[in-house]
Amino acid sequence: MSVSRKHHRTDRPPVKGLGGIDRRIALWLGGSALVLGGIFGAAVWGRSPTVSRLVQGTAEGDLLAETDADLAVGQLGAPVLVEYASLTCPACAAFAVQIWPEIEQRLVRPGRLRFLYRDFPLDPVALMASVMVRALPAERRFEAIKALYAQSDAWVPTRALQPAEVRRWVADRAGPVAGLSPGDAFRAVSDGGWERRIAGLRLEAQGAGIDRTPTFVLPNRERFAGLRAPAEFVVMVERARP
Repeated sequence: MSVSRKHHRTDRPPVKGLGGIDRRIALWLGGSALVLGGIFGAAVWGRSPTVSRLVQGTAEGDLLAETDADLAVGQLGAPVLVEYASLTCPACAAFAVQIWPEIEQRLVRPGRLRFLYRDFPLDPVALMASVMVRALPAERRFEAIKALYAQSDAWVPTRALQPAEVRRWVADRAGPVAGLSPGDAFRAVSDGGWERRIAGLRLEAQGAGIDRTPTFVLPNRERFAGLRAPAEFVVMVERARP
């Protein structure tokens, strides 16, 4: 799913009244997390020297390097597969439901692969859902991500949301799917620290050339975007293992 909205589902409209995906997130954050000030908006347009250095650092770094913001599954020290994903992305949901079980069974559980899930939110609803997941204990987060993808029809909006609606929408609808009460979920989506962190990491990834979801970084550092048949995906990852 492209940041330019290529392949974006038309039955899940963006937040009402805002333009491209970057602008939607920038305006949402500008209104909901004022501590960001102009930094996030400047990063979107590439005009902040501070953020520019941050982006350049990521682009020159190793996308397979694990960070504490990743949701990691699998044997430490095994070859790494990274997925950049958005919780409102239908193709990401298809990967989680149709392809991930094959990857998990054939490569992750036997200790032959470590999988890193990275947030790349394409809209404010995805951003808030990612923030909400961080309220869960670390050992429950990946299972919550899988549940959110499997039950996306229960919480991903099918109408335009006003910016002021987004937090309550995610708390009331996505919270129970992830295992949180609406009250706990609302407190979670009000965590400005994770909100800034995830939004900033998305910008770093964008500076490194990630521009759509799902995008995968294979163990040999090759990248590809989109989906493959489960068996084909497994073979491709197998061939990329050192």
